[in-house]
Amino acid sequence: MALNPKRHINIDGVTYDIHTGRAISREEVAKPEMSSPVLDLRTPRNESTMQPIVADFEKDTVLPEENKKLIKPDIQKKMSTVEKKPNKPKSRLDFTTFVIMRGIWPKSNFALWQVSLLRTISSPQTWFLLALPLLFVQLRVVQNFTLNEILQKFRNLLLPDNYNVLIMALGSILIFFLIGVIVRAIITNTGIYIRLREIDDRRSSMLLGIRSSIHTLIRQCLGYVFHLIIITLLTTVLAFVAFYILSTSNEWISLSKYQLVVATAIIWFVLLVLLYSKHWIQICLIAKSNSTSRIQGRSMELLSSAISKSGIIGFMGLSMVLINYIIIFTLDWCAISYFIEQKHTPSYIILLLITSLTVILITNTQYLQQNLWARLYYFLSSASPDKNDLLYMEREKPASIWPLAVAIITSTVVIIIYYLLASYFGPSIRGRLANWHADIPTEIQFAVPIKNK
Repeated sequence: MALNPKRHINIDGVTYDIHTGRAISREEVAKPEMSSPVLDLRTPRNESTMQPIVADFEKDTVLPEENKKLIKPDIQKKMSTVEKKPNKPKSRLDFTTFVIMRGIWPKSNFALWQVSLLRTISSPQTWFLLALPLLFVQLRVVQNFTLNEILQKFRNLLLPDNYNVLIMALGSILIFFLIGVIVRAIITNTGIYIRLREIDDRRSSMLLGIRSSIHTLIRQCLGYVFHLIIITLLTTVLAFVAFYILSTSNEWISLSKYQLVVATAIIWFVLLVLLYSKHWIQICLIAKSNSTSRIQGRSMELLSSAISKSGIIGFMGLSMVLINYIIIFTLDWCAISYFIEQKHTPSYIILLLITSLTVILITNTQYLQQNLWARLYYFLSSASPDKNDLLYMEREKPASIWPLAVAIITSTVVIIIYYLLASYFGPSIRGRLANWHADIPTEIQFAVPIKNK
């Protein structure tokens, strides 16, 4: 057998195989390579012939303790970090136990929770929720205004001098949105990547997950924007349908217009749940699968393969988000109402506690949902004819940051175009604001008719 310097190492006169750790005798080195047994697959005796060969191979790959001490520590570390073979599902997984029960009780991973916290901090929705106390204070103040005072406040907002402030505010929202999309895509995809590998008991690395997420960042951002556009169009169309039902004079529609509006709302909610499920399934598909094409089509195929189960998880995910919003809105409103009624300035400690609770609730929700959707994807893929491609044919992503650079450059170009358009159309928009300001009356006078007797 010819020695390979990349495969064999000589320590104190003994030759070892680096990959298996087995000591190689001098007879094996001198033995010709063709003298090793060859399995004849053409004969029906191949099974009986295979057994002793496999047994000898397994026996040879065991590294004796006395020889193991001779291997250098760096080689031992390299040999011990060989990745396990993934544990493929042996039978049909149980949806309730595997997806729901284990999905809402994830395996502890503090590093993943920390990056989820970073995602929360960089999200525009978090900053909107943190600004709720200030908005509620303004609402409580407005409640004490008369109708003419509210009208005067609104007229002042339409002054042409406020145009620059309005443009800067919208530009800041756009910047935070684009940054949030990039950070959200990287961290969410990393969480899915780690959770899917944990299901197989495979070695996972945060750095490998981030590298994989950056490699697919463009597709993730485009998918997020695509689903956001679909939701906007869907909501707009169904809102027009509901408005037409309520305002039409058609006799057949007027007889049951409220029932039709309720049916339209139910259709909107069902489509929203399914689209929400498809969005998460697509994230899992990008994070795990080796396939680089037909992402939209394959995510729809997985969704439709078990549409009721996907809808259940989608409903659970949206319910988590809705419950968090209700808790945050309630706490903010109760705290502000209490301090206003007591005529005291809101305590900084109370506001700090509400802020911390808001951040923790949002972070925990994302932390749970990553595990929940990873398990649903694993459940759907294990029943698919292409499960090897969907689960185990994971490609090693190259170490490249060009997708991140493209995303940053694209976001910068979008922001520059926004400000250029705002500067170009500024005079006409200021003129329109001035016309609206002049058309709004300074006060509203009510005339109560007096009936002459």
